[in-house]
Amino acid sequence: MIKAWTGVLRQYNLFQFLDYSYLVTDGSSEEETQLEKILLSPTAEPETPDRHSNPIWQEIKELVFDEDAIALIDYMAAHNWQVPEIGYELTDNTDTVMAEAELVWSNRNLALVIDKSEIEIFTNNGWTTLTVVEALKDPEAFKHKYLVN
Repeated sequence: MIKAWTGVLRQYNLFQFLDYSYLVTDGSSEEETQLEKILLSPTAEPETPDRHSNPIWQEIKELVFDEDAIALIDYMAAHNWQVPEIGYELTDNTDTVMAEAELVWSNRNLALVIDKSEIEIFTNNGWTTLTVVEALKDPEAFKHKYLVN
């Protein structure tokens, strides 16, 4: 399902500048994201950002379409993680896009991708690369392994 949506969104990314180009969904997905399964017990209420939270996180969420990535961003915001770059395009020496990552920390050459096929390309170019779903399995372990000195 995610791979199909990734393809649809990439295609829309190409056509978005054409007149009368729209993307519409019914919004009726009942699937829980991986992070919701981990963090929200049946009695738990989702955390709401307080007035002191960094507004950059809301801007980041507006740029991301993947549900698991949004859930991870919510977790990162709630736990005050280092802010990642969004929608990073890995290019070759002719500025041709070779692969895309949803979230990156370029100062650490660390990328989180949605599509597993992107992992090898990033890895071959010196990046540590995982999928967003892999990071969601244990966000704190991911943080301590890759983002803490």
